[in-house]
Amino acid sequence: MLRNTVRILLGFFGLALVSILLWAFVLGDFPASEDMKQASMARALPSPPKPTVSAPAPSAPASAPQSKNGGSATAAPTKRQPKKASPVRKAAKKQTQSAAKSASSGGGLIQIPSASKSADKVAKPQIGGLQSAMSLSLGGNDGYPVFPDNPPKASATEVIPNAFFLKDTDLPPTLQHVSNKIHAALDEGGYFDTSFYQFRNGGFALATKLEKINEDGSPVVGAERWTAVAGPRFDMTFTEYLKNLFISEPGYYRIIVFIVSAEAFNQSPDEVEQETAEAWVAAGANALHKDIAKAEYTDDHRCTALVYVFEKSKTAPSKFAGSWLQGRTHLEKSKLWSALSQ
Repeated sequence: MLRNTVRILLGFFGLALVSILLWAFVLGDFPASEDMKQASMARALPSPPKPTVSAPAPSAPASAPQSKNGGSATAAPTKRQPKKASPVRKAAKKQTQSAAKSASSGGGLIQIPSASKSADKVAKPQIGGLQSAMSLSLGGNDGYPVFPDNPPKASATEVIPNAFFLKDTDLPPTLQHVSNKIHAALDEGGYFDTSFYQFRNGGFALATKLEKINEDGSPVVGAERWTAVAGPRFDMTFTEYLKNLFISEPGYYRIIVFIVSAEAFNQSPDEVEQETAEAWVAAGANALHKDIAKAEYTDDHRCTALVYVFEKSKTAPSKFAGSWLQGRTHLEKSKLWSALSQ
């Protein structure tokens, strides 16, 4: 009991002592060190005003020169040079005056150029030197698809003799007759899913489906000829792309385009991408246009076979490849040459 009482008294005594010390420190009676006092006094004193630098007084004007009569001559006032207008302000002022003049002459209306006329001057973009499959389907007769005037560079080329299209008819052949002849040869060679395009003035182009071939130019036997994929497509899933890139068998792939025209043409130096060439068969028409079909096949006409070859490796998508075979060899190995010559 006594111990608890002593503890309570000591606690009160300690609390009172701390209170007294704090109170003395606040009132300044606490014996603080000399440094603390000086710092406290420095804080209490007002800060000295910042020195101001006065601008130098303007020098007295020089005495005016004495005139001949003894009086001081008054200096002539200097003329103020006008500011030169900047080129931007000149252009803006000129444009404003021109607009106002147009408004006054046109009944208060300012003529604004039509947006459609400006849009007509914009050139249509091309992909790899060749219009995309979608743009191929625009233009021509009644929206009939049009093949480029300068086809992309082919891996191999062969001009088919005109005698192949003249031997089995007594009448002057038409372009429909030539189309039927080519289609009969394609059927004999096992081809299907072909597409037609208009080419230049009155000619036509016929594109075949992508096929897998051997190194000697002969088609691969079996379903693999048509089911093989030469490169990644925009509609592929990620898994299909990886399978096509790393798992699918390497090899060579071919597309043949027959161009019938009375006009000579040259090929573009640009290489066509496999995806664009593969889309030709889907973007074309299923039959020859009636106006083109009834045109006469003359001595000026030529039927040219453009062979496009693509190579697929084990570690990379397919790419355009120059052919190690001649165009006629491709036609012979695909059994098209013999069928056309009959």
